[in-house]
Amino acid sequence: MLSHKSIGILGGGISGLSTAWYLSYLLHPSTKITILESSNRLGGLLSTKKIDLSQGTIYFEEGPRSLRPTGVSGYITLNMVKKLNLIDEMILIPKNSPLIKNKFIYFQNQLNALPNSLLSLFLPKTSLFRSLLWAIICEPFKQTRNKNITDESISSFISRRFNTSVSKNLASALIHGIYSGDIDDLSARSVLPYFWKYEELYGSILKGILFDSISLNKNKENVKSSIEKESKDIIAKTKNTYIYSFKNGLNTLSNTISNDLFSKNNVHIYFNSKVQSLEFKNIFKVKTNTSDFFFDHLISALPIQVITEIFNPFKKLTKSFSNNTVLVVNLFFDNKNLLPIKGFGYLIPKSVSEKENPENALGVIFDSNSFPELDTYKGTKITVMIGGSLWKYKTTFPKENEFAELAQNVISRHLGIKDTPIIINYKLQKECIPQYNVGHYKDLQSRFSVVGNFYGGIGVSDCIKNAYFLTKRLKERGRATGLESIELN
Repeated sequence: MLSHKSIGILGGGISGLSTAWYLSYLLHPSTKITILESSNRLGGLLSTKKIDLSQGTIYFEEGPRSLRPTGVSGYITLNMVKKLNLIDEMILIPKNSPLIKNKFIYFQNQLNALPNSLLSLFLPKTSLFRSLLWAIICEPFKQTRNKNITDESISSFISRRFNTSVSKNLASALIHGIYSGDIDDLSARSVLPYFWKYEELYGSILKGILFDSISLNKNKENVKSSIEKESKDIIAKTKNTYIYSFKNGLNTLSNTISNDLFSKNNVHIYFNSKVQSLEFKNIFKVKTNTSDFFFDHLISALPIQVITEIFNPFKKLTKSFSNNTVLVVNLFFDNKNLLPIKGFGYLIPKSVSEKENPENALGVIFDSNSFPELDTYKGTKITVMIGGSLWKYKTTFPKENEFAELAQNVISRHLGIKDTPIIINYKLQKECIPQYNVGHYKDLQSRFSVVGNFYGGIGVSDCIKNAYFLTKRLKERGRATGLESIELN
């Protein structure tokens, strides 16, 4: 049982907020919980910008824009949504929505629809997907990896199990969309853990998917079963849901958690408190730019690059971790029928040349298709994502007055859209997405008590899941690193 009288949480993003929220319910009200946030707001990358116009309201997502209700992390987040009384605020997009099912990859100067059914997979229309079909057929017969290989890049792994075309075109595009990352750097074992295990147990990814006997561990099975019983209403409501958000945007979630925490007498939140150093002599001393704080127990929800600067045991992690900077540009057009195709959007693989992609775009999202109910002003809303790993070797970056032009050039070249947007919003998300580089697993051995998106998944629901298991273990055992779920050989 946790006996600490004061707990400090470094960082007020979704990981820090979720951790504080769970602790506030799990622990005795006499336990003092303190959040130290370096900025003047909570929520971290969850940032929804609301614009009110005479024609209606527009919401721009400057960070994550949706949640998925599946898996253990999805169930844990749904349970939180229920407890926060946000069920009636949800916007659900069904799995069979053509606007969601239709996803594209920009390849050979055109948009190529990804297969969205078995029929479309077996009747490929382009050489790219014919290569995918043949690679899937041959995959079970490929030689398995050497037992001495403990990790490898996604590029190496996918090329070895499928072929180079699948790796540099399909896998590269998908990784651009999720991690904004480079398949030559990212760890297959950390980013694709199930695929990695499937090869180990079955000698084949396809066999693993078909037989799928890699079950959740017992603890997670129990959690999922418990949530199914406790939250039958929201589980049933989202049964056929692909993604969801909220009526006032995704930061409805972080705002509601924050408001709940503000109402608790034992929770204290300090803004504009940047951590400068940490010391531990029986208790933790945290020095910030405003004051010194003392805690019996300390949980870091800081980005990995910040931890490596202030806490010596983490300096080694700079070898297997890096962070990408992504420029997010939101464009809104008055014409609601502007998009030449209906769908979720498209991603751009690493194989597309600099000549075809001089702006270093990662992908384009058709926001007005994704959540048509969100805005009351019915126009066309598009988000262009630029940079990430494509800026890896850049020594100079675009200036702020060039951001809008970069995004407009992308959609002009790829979609033929020449109209001028009536509203432009942009956000340069600096070092926002952690990269699980090769060696990530090996470096995540027993260290500091942490929570965040630099292990166990980078999504919002992954952060909430990590907070859930960390706080549960703290409650039950009195101590936790936060990294207990990481498997190591």
